[in-house]
Amino acid sequence: MHDRQGPVAAAGHRAGGPSVLLLGLLAALNAFGIDSYVAALPTMQRELHAGAVAVQSTVAAYLAGLASGQLLWGWASDRFGRKRPLLLALAVLCLSSLGCGMAGNIGALVLFRFVQAIGSAGAATIAYALVADHWAATERARIFSRLSQLIGATAITAPLLGAGILALASWRAIFVLFSLVAAAMAVWVACGLRQEGRADATGRCGTAGGFRSLLVEDGFRASLLVAGLSNGAMLAVLTASSFVLVGQFGWTSGGYAGFYAISSFLFILCAQWNVVLLRKLTPRAILWRVSWIIALLAALLLAGILSGLSGAPGYVAIAGAYLALLGLVLGNVASIAMEGVPPALAGRAASLLGISQFLAGSLLVPLATALEPVALSVALVFLGCAAGVLPCAARLRGLGE
Repeated sequence: MHDRQGPVAAAGHRAGGPSVLLLGLLAALNAFGIDSYVAALPTMQRELHAGAVAVQSTVAAYLAGLASGQLLWGWASDRFGRKRPLLLALAVLCLSSLGCGMAGNIGALVLFRFVQAIGSAGAATIAYALVADHWAATERARIFSRLSQLIGATAITAPLLGAGILALASWRAIFVLFSLVAAAMAVWVACGLRQEGRADATGRCGTAGGFRSLLVEDGFRASLLVAGLSNGAMLAVLTASSFVLVGQFGWTSGGYAGFYAISSFLFILCAQWNVVLLRKLTPRAILWRVSWIIALLAALLLAGILSGLSGAPGYVAIAGAYLALLGLVLGNVASIAMEGVPPALAGRAASLLGISQFLAGSLLVPLATALEPVALSVALVFLGCAAGVLPCAARLRGLGE
């Protein structure tokens, strides 16, 4: 692939392009859809007369919808332009969120959550494709880091917002709010995003052929692996740490919430630091150096757990440092992945990037709680992912030289 950005490459940012804040909010909708209602799961279980497994399946349905929706919207935005598919995705999100709020039984809620995720997936996928459309390769890492900051801020505020709504109203109000947010975003997109010409108006790239042309590229495959392993390990560490801190080390749920919030805040700070580092270093150079630091942290965590020297303070310090350092990884790897993608395939490239992350998460989260003590499972998953990222980061570094 060759970077065919035309005037964008020369100018850095195409005039009349979308607001970074708009793109960041669109990208954060996926996180908001999960984090905002987690506190309401016990209440939903009671009011809908459902079992714990059935209520948890609403989360699984959402993740499945995110994965399948990425493929649909990535192709559609390449074929029909970005604006119209984005508006359709937000309309699906708006209406399905209302459906979630009105669901009378757990089966209906699971169905509406699946459809809701399909709409949310379109918003995030097309937001990433728009970055590729409007910013040159040298600027994308900075923009993706800004998007990561907004996603991290959502991870902090969404659970607090959901809990606050639950204290004042029914769990259904959370989904009504999500519907209103989607409607507001649709108005912003309709008024503030210019309809571009179709990147692949003739459909000459094809659906399967377009995905295939991306996956045969060595650098793109390496980027997908780094993104998938990094994001999957992040989800695994965050999810399993509740079992480690509360179940193994005797912390309260409030203590775990504090760990989650502080880690997310440090992630935001590292994403901002990445913007500063990009003035002197390339995304590949940053990714290569941070990958070694993360691998060292993973080895230290496993050694501390096996020796019994780690304890809660060591676990929190290392896990928190890892989650923070991902602010120096995710934006850079997204930029590298989109670096050589032609406009006609930017939507599909963004969809594959998202799918790699959700697929890895769905596989790694169960593994992170498979052994006793759970901290050992976390350390093994962490080390395995860090070891998998290193050769990919080395390959990307080599391709960039």
